[in-house]
Amino acid sequence: MQMISLKDEQGFTLIEAMIALMVLTIGVLGMMTLQTTAIRSNYRASTMTTASNVAAGQLEQLRSLPFNSANLNPANSPFTTTDPASGLTITWNVNNAPAPMVGNAKDISVTVNRPGAMPPVVFSYRKFRDL
Repeated sequence: MQMISLKDEQGFTLIEAMIALMVLTIGVLGMMTLQTTAIRSNYRASTMTTASNVAAGQLEQLRSLPFNSANLNPANSPFTTTDPASGLTITWNVNNAPAPMVGNAKDISVTVNRPGAMPPVVFSYRKFRDL
């Protein structure tokens, strides 16, 4: 009876298989980290876009109001509300424009934010007295 030599056998050893599995695991973990970062960044970008749209919409509403509207009275400023669709907090401040435009212009600043989730989005506009 003849002995079969294991030296001539082709294939992987257990150590080689474990190293290959470890390299594959490190690669998959790296991809999971990238995927998590991408999801977080997409969510933040989506929230910022929504906040920008809400701020632009609020500023358009304020621009359409008459110059002497109660919502544009600096004495009542700041105004705060919440957008029901997105849950974002909307705050707008109205100040009289600096000299020489006092009484003829108002500075409007609309700030939209979700505390803790993103930096605030701020839009500003100078409204002049209606002719």
